[in-house]
Amino acid sequence: ETPEYVAVPDAMKLFVLLAASSAFHASHALQSTSSAGLFSKPSVAKRAPSHAALPPLKSRPRHLGLTRRDATPVPPDTLLQSAGGLKKASLFILGSVVGGITGTPTVIKNIPTWYKVIAKPTWTPPSGIFAPVWSCLYAMIGLSLAIVANSTGLASAPCRMLLVHYAFNLAWAPVFFGAHKMMAGFVLQLGLIASLVPILKAFYPISPTAAALLGPYTLWLLFASALNWRIWQMNHGGIRPPVDNSDGKGKLRALLLASK
Repeated sequence: ETPEYVAVPDAMKLFVLLAASSAFHASHALQSTSSAGLFSKPSVAKRAPSHAALPPLKSRPRHLGLTRRDATPVPPDTLLQSAGGLKKASLFILGSVVGGITGTPTVIKNIPTWYKVIAKPTWTPPSGIFAPVWSCLYAMIGLSLAIVANSTGLASAPCRMLLVHYAFNLAWAPVFFGAHKMMAGFVLQLGLIASLVPILKAFYPISPTAAALLGPYTLWLLFASALNWRIWQMNHGGIRPPVDNSDGKGKLRALLLASK
């Protein structure tokens, strides 16, 4: 019984040794075949990054598509930059507005007296709207002039045309309100409209923005000319209405109308 008891462990030891030996040889064979390249991964040439073949961003053609920087384009010029900067634009705007209010004392003096009692159409704007409207228009005229002057110089022909036009515009208030010359004021406004056409034509090729800034002024000038003409008609054009004496100023109205 003893030899059988000893033989069992010896068989097991022999089996373990054979298994270990087989595993060792298999591992050695695998390493040798791997080193020979049978089981190694095929070598793949590394590609250069896709962006390496593209030209620099500044010289890259637009047909390659929008980049992150191109996705939000920045305009080359802003309104103030085209006018020469904030300081220069402010000087032109301030100068235009200050020059425009030179006739304000004449207007203020005659609105509650002469202008109030003359006959006017029903679509006449309230007297208090003229000052803010003209202030805005003069500011836009100044900014328009600044843009063109920044491109061509203040002594250029387009700028001189607008400056002469501006001077005649300032003369309208003394003529209409100061001298009470309705027809002369209307003729002056017709001249302003006629002179504004070549100014717009000269400004547009230089800066469409500068020409557009004169758009509201053009519309208001047309409206003011129509109003001026209607007021003249109602007071001197043969369609003078009866003198209104509801507020006790009928005699003053008749006197003013008779003096014209």
